[in-house]
Amino acid sequence: MNTIKSLAKNTILALFVFHPQLSFADEVSERVIASMGMPAEERATIVCEGHEDSALCQKLVTEPDYRDLWFETSDKLNRAEWILAERLVALQGQIDTENETIQYMIERAPKLPDGRPIFRDQDGNFFDLDGQPISSGMAMTARRF
Repeated sequence: MNTIKSLAKNTILALFVFHPQLSFADEVSERVIASMGMPAEERATIVCEGHEDSALCQKLVTEPDYRDLWFETSDKLNRAEWILAERLVALQGQIDTENETIQYMIERAPKLPDGRPIFRDQDGNFFDLDGQPISSGMAMTARRF
């Protein structure tokens, strides 16, 4: 979940690229995430606490249409980023599982005298780990360790 929050925070920070005068972006991003689900007017007050003089906060507090659109956009970006983060975590789990399977196959593969693991394809051809062909005669010297 920390990964998801971190990604959401980075998305919000990206929003502030358009507001270079906003020097409190880190602090604000935490407040935006924490205030999700609250009414926009209340969110603006929370987000801008202590920074009411910034141009962004003045717009958020005084322009309801701008405020609503700003929070709507922020929330959509957060949701998209959370979905992406969840999918990335799931994919990383699949990658880890596949890597474990590959490592297991390498460890269990017969080894040539020089220690290289060899594999046989469905056509009966032998290959080393780098895909280089190995002759049948050389493959017969392989041993299981």
